[in-house]
Amino acid sequence: MTMFRCTILVLVALASVDSPASAEDNRRVPTIDDLLKIDSIGGVRISPNGKWVAYSVSHSDFKNDAFVNHVWVADPVSGRKYQLTRGEKSAGDMAWSPNSTWLAFTSDRTGDKKQIFAIPPDGGEAIQLTKAESGVSRFQWSPDGKTIAFTAPPSKKEVTKNRKEHLGDFEVVHKEYEYQHLWTFDVAEALKEPQTGKQRTQGKDYSIGSFTWSPDGSKIAFDATRDPDLIQLGTADIYVLNLASDAVKKLVSQPGPDGNPHWSPDGKQIVFETVMGNPAFFHCNRRLAVVPSEGGTPRSLTEEFDEHAFLVDWKANGIYFWGLQKTTSRLAGLWLLVDARWATDGFHRQLAQLAQRSFCLRSKQGRATQTDGHDRTNQAFDLGQVGSNLLEEPGRHDH
Repeated sequence: MTMFRCTILVLVALASVDSPASAEDNRRVPTIDDLLKIDSIGGVRISPNGKWVAYSVSHSDFKNDAFVNHVWVADPVSGRKYQLTRGEKSAGDMAWSPNSTWLAFTSDRTGDKKQIFAIPPDGGEAIQLTKAESGVSRFQWSPDGKTIAFTAPPSKKEVTKNRKEHLGDFEVVHKEYEYQHLWTFDVAEALKEPQTGKQRTQGKDYSIGSFTWSPDGSKIAFDATRDPDLIQLGTADIYVLNLASDAVKKLVSQPGPDGNPHWSPDGKQIVFETVMGNPAFFHCNRRLAVVPSEGGTPRSLTEEFDEHAFLVDWKANGIYFWGLQKTTSRLAGLWLLVDARWATDGFHRQLAQLAQRSFCLRSKQGRATQTDGHDRTNQAFDLGQVGSNLLEEPGRHDH
């Protein structure tokens, strides 16, 4: 709760700008150019040690006809804000090292492909960590900070390179795909010179989307579709890669998309977003489900939650996810699944709202009980009204 509140407060603080007194005398209808000149803030990342807040600032580059993002850092104690990256090329996809020593980001500043860079949070020259031929798509630090995993397509075949030189770069739809695969590299070696990385997954059986490290750093869970084509969304399944052998095991295989896997803190289970095999997944609610990390039957956790459940993470005190209030996303839609017990002997599932008060959904009794975090008997609501009671009660959730 504290971390997410800090993020919101930081966004508000960073967005606050003192306006000159003379602005009152120069009011006018803004032009399109005026609107395009307004910088925007996003991508807030709080360092693990809580000492810094990294965020991106986007501005319009009229000369190059582009929106350029750069990395800034704020010191929450002193209020000092300073720019870390500069230049005509954007920097984005920021991620702190677990010890807060480095802030990694992606940029195509050294060519036409995105690579991973790292920079000290107190300033200095950014160090290029990768030289992936096809560019980096996503990346994530290992829990111990010694390794970084990233997704990228394999190197293009020589015939494709020759074709590009003679005819230009193109791709035959529904035939030629850039399959995304997992790669890893040693951070200590990359700080000396950029690394191509070690390819961990192979072939054309799937294309990887999101992924996450196991708590002990020995495995990586990922979701993957049959190929990168958007029409294959419904084929997304959950896999686990064993880094010791590079063996891949399909963990979840059911109709409809299954994605965004996250490990439990003890590494024994994986929670993921799913439609639980519903073929009408385009218009049904997305749920959260768990499955043993060694394999087993997925179990749905949020069927009583009458909104899409978007997974954030699984922490020691529960599973964090957020939802929408009609078409608006707000802090009131950020939930904590306190108890994920799904036994049929009367155990109930508990959903606690991240606010001053919390709620508990009792799946067997069909009642939603409002609590204050200590006394679980204060007031009850019908389950049919849970969506409105949890998301629309005035004066309680707008924090």
